[in-house]
Amino acid sequence: AIQQIAPNYKVYIYAREGATPEKLVADAAARFNIHLDQPIHVVPLRRSHLILPERYPRLTLLRQAWGSVGLGYEALSALVPEVYVDTTGWAFTYPLARLAGCRVACYTHYP
Repeated sequence: AIQQIAPNYKVYIYAREGATPEKLVADAAARFNIHLDQPIHVVPLRRSHLILPERYPRLTLLRQAWGSVGLGYEALSALVPEVYVDTTGWAFTYPLARLAGCRVACYTHYP
């Protein structure tokens, strides 16, 4: 929808290292029947392990939430977007995005 409303906007997606724009676009098409008009850009994140549950055998959700803050910091250090749209549900990154000067929006789809 953003690409149709504002074709001059660029779409950047924060993703774990190794994720490619082609793979993300193919996954979106297969899972959600979404077809993009223009290419997307990927901002690779090296610290995605910070939100993996197997990393934290105790206090898992709390520690994952804290890990999401570290991962959000890495993401926003690499690129500060005009609009930060979260689709993961890690809401602890929202204050960081606001402090960085972003408008924050979210959409979390759970099965």
